[in-house]
Amino acid sequence: VKASKKSIGALIMDQSAFCGPGNIYRAEILFKAKIHPDRPGKELSRAEFDLIWSHTVALLKRGFECGSIITVDAADAKKYGGIRRYVYNKSTCPACGGRVVQWEIQARTAYACQTCQPRGATDDDDALERAPKTPPKKKKPSKKRPAPADPSQKKPSKKR
Repeated sequence: VKASKKSIGALIMDQSAFCGPGNIYRAEILFKAKIHPDRPGKELSRAEFDLIWSHTVALLKRGFECGSIITVDAADAKKYGGIRRYVYNKSTCPACGGRVVQWEIQARTAYACQTCQPRGATDDDDALERAPKTPPKKKKPSKKRPAPADPSQKKPSKKR
């Protein structure tokens, strides 16, 4: 990403750069990070990239756990009337009321709030402060039995 002239919006959809996000996630990740999709990857600071990455991981995890693409945080959903997405397929931004614009990046529609996601680079030293805070995971004991060291010691399965 750091050396790429491609826009971050194109890079997120490039499965060799980011594995997993699709078009909805691209719009929402970049909105939450306050980064315009047309910003070239090489112009992103490390803090901005880390912010994008942390939102990517958090949103994909949330989607997997709840079985649906819900990108709006619980507090924001309550504040903005139960919305599920911030800018994807929207005409106005729930955060500022500004216009959400649409255009194509590599034959897919991109979305951005003109106010919350400025086109130019930002001097964003506190980008990581906006990163999702995830508590450390507690490891659950495995319920699987360990595999036998020698495959010949494996008990034969019962045939029915």
